[in-house]
Order: sequence, then structure tokens, then C-alpha cells
Amino acid sequence: MIVEEQQSELLLDLPVNLREIGKKVLKRLQKGDVEVPLFPAIATEVMRLANTPDSSASDLADRIQSDLTLAGHVMRVANSAMYTPSASMVSLQQAIARLGMNLICEISLSVALNSKLFNAPGYDFRLSEISQHSFCSAIWSKEVARAAKANVETAFLCGLLHGIGKAAFLQTCADLMQTTGKKFSSDDVQLLEDALHPLFGREITNTWEMPEVVCETTYYCNDFRSSKKYRQQAAVVHASSLLADATLSGKDLFSLQAARTFEELNLYQDQVSVLLDKRDDVMDSVRAQQLQ
Repeated sequence: MIVEEQQSELLLDLPVNLREIGKKVLKRLQKGDVEVPLFPAIATEVMRLANTPDSSASDLADRIQSDLTLAGHVMRVANSAMYTPSASMVSLQQAIARLGMNLICEISLSVALNSKLFNAPGYDFRLSEISQHSFCSAIWSKEVARAAKANVETAFLCGLLHGIGKAAFLQTCADLMQTTGKKFSSDDVQLLEDALHPLFGREITNTWEMPEVVCETTYYCNDFRSSKKYRQQAAVVHASSLLADATLSGKDLFSLQAARTFEELNLYQDQVSVLLDKRDDVMDSVRAQQLQ
């Protein structure tokens, strides 16, 4: 539920000419008049198996194989040069045995939670960008969490879902333009997305009954110092999002070395340098995941 104080703060962050449309979008969200896609059943099963101590590679392979599209994508990624440079894997059980259940689960989740969950006509390219950035952030989140001695187990999921509110906002925006007949410039849509996506993200993750840490980091990743319970995890995702921005745009990562997020995570410059050197590995993972 959006409290009045939150609504006022968010609207004040917008240019005056966008506050009225911002108010309409927030009103929809507050009334529950926002279409939340169902959390994919296959993703639920993969998460369950990943968190069940006595689950086996056979259990995971059987579940993934029940979805032919997912199974095919997982095998393509597993056989990419990033993961299998010298040998070809022919079965999911072999892939799980070689790469581990955690990695196969991460690959499966990122495939299941993609941009196709949302229907936002006219914003397909932007949805694809958000999906790619989210996966890159998820990879970086694990690396940052390790460096900062934070919780690595939840880092991937927090990074993967931190931008889900952007996709949900675009879906609502596209629907609003269709029903009202109004058009917004790409710059205006971007400003609205930047300001409002945390609330949409929290709505989605709460509806999907994600762990509390995921819901809170989704909301506070751009304002980690305001998080009372999960400040470190939110800072990890914030740092990872910055790193993903630079990685995907080809910018120099070392320009981020003095970012306040690393100070928040108690990472010294030499530790940050070691972290930034992982750029090529992260990018290889992103390329592998994009295999079609």
C-alpha cells in the first residue's frame, strides 16, 4: 500500500508537467488496478528444488525437461564456451553434475523471468534492455556480495528482480496510453519509470510472495541508506546495477571506483579493483545467457 507521504515524495521528484500523469499511475497502483503476471510455475519449482536439501540432479533435470523451451535454452547456455569450453554435454543431468544445481537454477530462473512476462506494446526493445540489465546485475550481485562478505545465496535473485518494477510500470504506461489516447515522449516515460519503478517492484515481489529481503532490496536498491533491515543487501544490488550499466554500455568500470556504495560496503580500493577485473567473466556470462 502506498502511503500519502511516499506518494507526495515521488510526485515532487517529477517535473511539474508529469505530476498529473504520475498521480494517475500511482492511483492505479494503489487501487490494485495493475496487471501482475503470474510467477512462472517452472520458476517456482526450480526455486523449491534449489532450496530443498534432499533434492537431486535427477529431480531438477526432470522438472526442467517438462518445459521444452527452458530445457533447450539451459542446454545451449551450459554448452557455451563460457561454461563448457572443451566438451559437449548431452543431457541435463550431465550439465547439472558438471555445473552444479545452483548455477543451473540461476540459468533457469533468468530464462523464466524474462521480458516476455510483460505486455507493453511499443516498449519491446526497452523490456529487452531491462531484462539484459537485470541478468547482468544478478551476476554482478554475486561477485559484489562475495567481496563484501554479504549473503551470496540471495544476491542473484535480488539482482535479477531489482528492475522488475520497470517492466511492470511500462506495461501500465502502455495500457494508460491506450485507454486515454494520450502519448508520452520517450524522455517523459523514462523520467516516470525512474521515479515510480520501486513501488511497482515492491508490488510485484509482494504479490509473488518473494522473500522479504527480495521485496525490500527491490524497493530500496536506489536508496539503500533508507533501508532499515536490509541496507547491506540493498547496497550490494545498487553497486551491481551501477556495474551492469557500465558493463553493458562499454564504459570504464574504474570510473566507479570511488562510488559511495563501495564505501558503504566497506570495500577498499584494492578490493574494488579486484572486483572490477571480473568484468570480462561477467560479460561472458551475459553473452552465454543470450544464446538463442
